[in-house]
This record gives sequence, C-alpha cells and structure tokens, in this order.
Amino acid sequence: MMKTAQAAEEQLEKEKVAFEKLKQSERWAASAGLELVRSLAKLLFDERKLWKEACARENEKLFRVLQEVNNLKAANATLV
Repeated sequence: MMKTAQAAEEQLEKEKVAFEKLKQSERWAASAGLELVRSLAKLLFDERKLWKEACARENEKLFRVLQEVNNLKAANATLV
C-alpha cells in the first residue's frame, strides 16, 4: 500500500511538472503572438503614414499641374 501511494505521489508530481511546463509554453506562445500582433500593427501604421505622405505629395504635384494647365488655357484664350 505504501509503495502504491508513493508511486501515485511521484506520478502526481511528474504530472504537475508537465502541466507547469505546458502552461509556461502556452504563456510564451501567447506572449509571442501578442508581440507579433503589436509589431504588425506598428508596421501597418508606419506603412499607412508613408502612403498618406506619398498621396499628399502626389496631390500637391497634380494640383500644380492643373494650375499650370488652367494658366495656359487662359493665356491661349487671350491670344485667340
């Protein structure tokens, strides 16, 4: 009876250790997943910021071109 109780205790201790290892690995996996999500969110934020800046530059350039076209149309109208 003592050997069975001792064997059961040892088995229980082994299972506790295995459970703690699993729990720790799950925490690490969750932490790594959260870190991945955060880094992807930052990359998306940076990409969106660069995209907005590029669009603003392009819009400014196109606005200047439109102004030049309108000025040329007006100059052409005065010549005709």
